[in-house]
Amino acid sequence: MTAVRLSRKIGIRELKANASAVIREVQERGNEVIITVRGRPVARIEPLPAETVAAPTDGMGGLRDAFPDMPNLEWEDFVAAKRLWDPRPLEQD
Repeated sequence: MTAVRLSRKIGIRELKANASAVIREVQERGNEVIITVRGRPVARIEPLPAETVAAPTDGMGGLRDAFPDMPNLEWEDFVAAKRLWDPRPLEQD
């Protein structure tokens, strides 16, 4: 049995003013939101399936697949790179 999704309509101006709250509603409640321009529906914001939005657990966030042509990077590679870029104290004469 499929879950019934509630939907509501909002104007483009309301979306512009409250975009974060609208996205949070879609994400947390699973509701869909129909966007209207001059009262006519033009777009829909709906939640993605759970398997699409599964968060990576390795701490790399969305970077793991950002560069498909690069060799597989591990978290330690980012830690090492950060060490290279951390500011070092100036040497005293």
